[in-house]
Amino acid sequence: MSKKLIAISIALFAILSVAIWVITVIRINKFEKNLLAIELADSEAELKSAHEQLLNLYETSKKKVLFFKDLVEANYNQTKSFKEVGPIFYYFLKNEDDYFQARIIDPDGKELLKVENMYNNVSIYENKHLEDKSNRYYVQKTLKLKKGQTFVSNIDLNIENNIIETPYRPTVRFFTKIFDPDDNLLGIVGLNLNAATWLNGIGTQNISILNNTNEIFYDEHNKNELYTKSTVDLTEKDRNDNPIYNVKKITIGGMSDWTLYTSMHSPEVQHKIKVNKKNTIYFSIFLNLGLLFFMFTIHNLYYKNKHISSLNNAVNLRLEERNTLLKEIHHRVKNNLQVITSLLNLQSRYIQDEDVKSMLKYSQYRIKSIALLHESLYRSDDLSKINYADYLKQLVNGLIISMKGSTNKITLDLEVDEIYFNIDTSIPLGLIINELVTNSLKYAFNDNIGIITISLKKQANNSFLLHIGDNGKGFPKKVKFRDTDTLGLKLVHKLVLQLNGNIEKDNLQTGTTFIITFQEIQELS
Repeated sequence: MSKKLIAISIALFAILSVAIWVITVIRINKFEKNLLAIELADSEAELKSAHEQLLNLYETSKKKVLFFKDLVEANYNQTKSFKEVGPIFYYFLKNEDDYFQARIIDPDGKELLKVENMYNNVSIYENKHLEDKSNRYYVQKTLKLKKGQTFVSNIDLNIENNIIETPYRPTVRFFTKIFDPDDNLLGIVGLNLNAATWLNGIGTQNISILNNTNEIFYDEHNKNELYTKSTVDLTEKDRNDNPIYNVKKITIGGMSDWTLYTSMHSPEVQHKIKVNKKNTIYFSIFLNLGLLFFMFTIHNLYYKNKHISSLNNAVNLRLEERNTLLKEIHHRVKNNLQVITSLLNLQSRYIQDEDVKSMLKYSQYRIKSIALLHESLYRSDDLSKINYADYLKQLVNGLIISMKGSTNKITLDLEVDEIYFNIDTSIPLGLIINELVTNSLKYAFNDNIGIITISLKKQANNSFLLHIGDNGKGFPKKVKFRDTDTLGLKLVHKLVLQLNGNIEKDNLQTGTTFIITFQEIQELS
């Protein structure tokens, strides 16, 4: 047997080793594929977010320039001039850092009003400093728009007096036409957006932004000089034929063209792949050595297993003997309790006092409830737990027949979760239910017609909720259920405390209903 075991171990080691290295290759390839897919998904999400922010910023600026259009037209209709608009532009630029210039230009392209925020210094230009902007593309295109349309320019550098302003101030212009009440064209009104703060608001460490002429206006790693032509080949691929850049071209308002792109971090991806490959190979080697050690251990354990098996058989035999003994004990306890019940029954025949006779009778019911628990245990496969739904059905039905006869019209409405209690919990709980059901059968029903309701549910906090009651004539108002001289209710209160519980009377229900919360008593091992 030993030689055969060694041969099987060697064959198994060889098969598992091959399987380990096949899985290793699959894992390395799958890791690379998944990593590239994750990079692509992250890139798509970043581009989508940047696109949405650009659109939101565009819509905000569009609403502002349309607001100024309405404001300028309303002011002109009252004053027939634009002089009073200047202070409004002044305070707007003073409080809006994103915008640096607001203008009104007549239909011939000449500036009528110009307010500018030059490095936190807002000023309204005098007439002698106003320029002719008729040759500017944004003026020409705005004048061609229909009433109510808004022009948005491409992003470029601000030009003053035909010279690119320095330090550079990347600009996006928003313009729209203004009219008098007779729909005569008065000119155009517009705002210049400082795109530097705008782009910094949407840019992330992974995004670069180009304008319509392929000039760099936001660089992800500041590797390229801003406002120069981009030299990046956005179609470039790595050695595994995976794209290095993810590119998204967008148009805002049908006029302004942008190119957003993110780097796929191919060098970093390759580094991660290299590290993963190294770690996976090391792990596979370690796994092979562990497998070898495992096979050696199995060979040694085989001989010990025989001895352990024989010990297990002896233990199982002892456990069977123990279970048989416990069943016999529960059976004898049940029989002895029945003997006590019978003795009490015989004794009651010689007693003339009905009160004493009644006390013996209810004592018999209590003993029977305990005897029934022991009977349930020795009939069960699990000697430590009792199926409480089955137990309650037998207990209550037995009480109904014992106290009201087999021809009674009392119905049991039982709603119990699949709950199993140990003997330490089952006995006091069974006595509580015995007492309350006995009281219902004794006092609640005049014509042996009624319903006894029992509901037992497990709650989330590892406690249990018991509803028990009847639809009979109700609890006497002159009797306080917490302060009573009757043995039954005193016993109920004591047993509830034993279960670390609480008992309340439900005054909203017809008849008499008690609500008991309690916890299972933990057995001492």
